[in-house]
Amino acid sequence: MSVYPLEVADKPSLHAAESLFTSKPPAVDVELARRVVFEHYGITGEPTKLHSERDTNFLVSTGENSFILKITNQEEPAGVTDFQTEALLHLERSAPSLPVPHLKRTLEGKAAAVLELSSGKSAVRLLTYLNGSPLKELQRSRFPYHQIGQVIAELDKVLEGFDHPYKKYDLVWDSSSLQKLKPLLGFVTDPASFALCEKIVDDFEQRVGPGLAGLNWQVIHNDINLNNILVSPDDHSVSGVFDFGDMVYAPRVNELAVTCAYHVAEQDLFKARLAALVSAYNEVVRLTDSELSVLYDLILARFVTTILITYWRASIFPENRTYILRNNPTAVEGLRLLSSLGNDASHRLFQSACYLE
Repeated sequence: MSVYPLEVADKPSLHAAESLFTSKPPAVDVELARRVVFEHYGITGEPTKLHSERDTNFLVSTGENSFILKITNQEEPAGVTDFQTEALLHLERSAPSLPVPHLKRTLEGKAAAVLELSSGKSAVRLLTYLNGSPLKELQRSRFPYHQIGQVIAELDKVLEGFDHPYKKYDLVWDSSSLQKLKPLLGFVTDPASFALCEKIVDDFEQRVGPGLAGLNWQVIHNDINLNNILVSPDDHSVSGVFDFGDMVYAPRVNELAVTCAYHVAEQDLFKARLAALVSAYNEVVRLTDSELSVLYDLILARFVTTILITYWRASIFPENRTYILRNNPTAVEGLRLLSSLGNDASHRLFQSACYLE
C-alpha cells in the first residue's frame, strides 16, 4: 500500500524527468526546517543545511540523536518519491540489519509528510542518521573493496524482490540507457572529451544497448559513489549506504558497473581493485558470463553519463559551473584508463575474478 500522501499522476515522460535536473531545490531555510521537524515529528532539533543536487536536505541534531531531513524537489513526480519511500520500507522490513537509513514515522504514523510552499508541494521525509565517514575521505589503499562488493550485492539481493508501478521511470542518470543522452553531446565544450564520448555513445546505441534486454533486470540503487558509502573510523568497515534518490529499474550488473566506475584510478592498481569488487559481488550474487561480457561497456557508459550530464547542467547553472564540473577530470581519466585496457582484457579480468576463466 502506498504511503505517499500526494496524488500519483500518470507516468511522466522523459521530458518531465529532465526538468527535475533543471529546477532549483525547494527554498527552505533553517527556521522552516526546524518547524517542519517539530510539527510533523515532534522532534526539537537544530538543522544544518547540506549540499544536494536537486532536493533540500538538512542534518538535524537533537543532542542525543541525528536525522536527515529530505524535502523533495517539486518537479519530482509523486510516484517517483513513493517509489523511493517504498523501497526504503521494503529494505527495512526484509533486511533490517542492512546498513541503510530507516524512515522515521510522522506523528500520524506515516512514512512521509507534505510541505506546502508558495511554489508548490514538496514531500518531507526524516531518515535515521548513519554514523561513519564518507569513503572519499579514506586513502584508497585502505578502501574495504571486498566488503564494498559484498554489501552492494546484498543490497541488490534484497531489492530483487521489490516491485513498484514507477520502477521504470526514466531518469537521466540511468547509464544503461546511455543512448537517450545523445542530445547532450552538444553541451560538451572540450573537443577531446566530445570525440571520446561521441564514439562511446554511438557504440552503445548500435552494439551494447540492444543486447541488454536479455540480462537480469531489477531495481538497483544506481549511485554507489564514494560519497554514498560510509566507513567506520575504527576498522574502516562499511557502516552505511545511503541516498536512494537515483534508483532505477535496470540490468542488475549495472549496479556493479556504476560502483566500479568510482574505482578506476591509478594506472597500476585499478585492475586489482575492479577484480576485488567483482569477485566479492559474485560471492553473494552469482554473475553470468553475459553480465561480465557487458560490464566493461557499462562502466564506460557511467563515465560518459557523468560527463554529459555535468556539462549540460553547467550550461543551465553557469554560476555553479566549477562545482558541477568538479568530477569531470576523474571521469575523463577513468575513460582513458579503462579504454586502454580494452574490452577483451577487461572481460578476461572479470572472468578470472569469478573463476570462470
